[in-house]
Parts: sequence; structure tokens; C-alpha cells
Amino acid sequence: MGIYYDIPVESDSFLMYLDFPLMSTAYIWEFPFENNLNTGIYYEKNLFDTKKAKSIIREYIQKRYSYSPENIKGFPIPYYFAGAEFGNIFLAGDAAGLCFRDNGEGISTALISGAEIGRKILDENYSMPELNKICRLKKRREIMYLID
Repeated sequence: MGIYYDIPVESDSFLMYLDFPLMSTAYIWEFPFENNLNTGIYYEKNLFDTKKAKSIIREYIQKRYSYSPENIKGFPIPYYFAGAEFGNIFLAGDAAGLCFRDNGEGISTALISGAEIGRKILDENYSMPELNKICRLKKRREIMYLID
């Protein structure tokens, strides 16, 4: 799960903040987006309390910026992959559950899966080897982090 705020601060830096005693496996991110600083917390909803996550991200923002977080945004990170091809319907990226469960990253998998699906649409015999690599990598990472 990700909870984030768009803070009216311009920046060109990316930051990832970890504090294991406080947040366990959760982490805070900051990255520039349009004219804002997108700042949020990513956590495994089954392992970390949402109220605690909200409290941590609000306190983090208030300590660093003269900004009072009000308009919270949140979204689940879809990481359960069940396939990309369903007859003449194709799913790519988040829609296919191709985000990595351990960190919520999904931009690279979205780009790769979109390109693979495009090739598959043009050639029905195309086996989508790059998409298969992503699936193997996801499985290895989930085993490596002892995630079900």
C-alpha cells in the first residue's frame, strides 16, 4: 500500500528513507513530480498498520517542510500476477499485477510488458520472453524476501 502527499516544493532529487526500528519493512520516498514533491510511505498492508503509516508520513513531512498534510492520497500496489493475456484482452504493468511486492516498483515492468504485448499483438506466435523474465524475477524476489 502506498500513502502519499503532493507537497508544493520543487526539487530534482529522489530520496528513499528507511528506519527499521520505527517502520520495519516500510519506507518513505520523495521524488519530484510536475511542480510538486511526491512524498509517501510504502508498506505491506498485512504487516504494517495503516494508522501508524499515516502518522509516520505526516510527522516526516511536518519535520522537513512548512506544510501541513491534509489531502492524503493512497493506492494499493497490485503485485499478484495472474497473467497478461486473456484471449484478445491483454494486461500490462499495474493492471497485470507486475509491481514488485518488496518495494512497489512497477515502472520498468510496465514499460517492458507494454512492449512485449505490442509485439504479441503484431505476431500472435511471439512468446514474450522479456515478460517471462520479469515473472521469474518477481518469483525469485518474493522467495528471497520470504514473502508469500
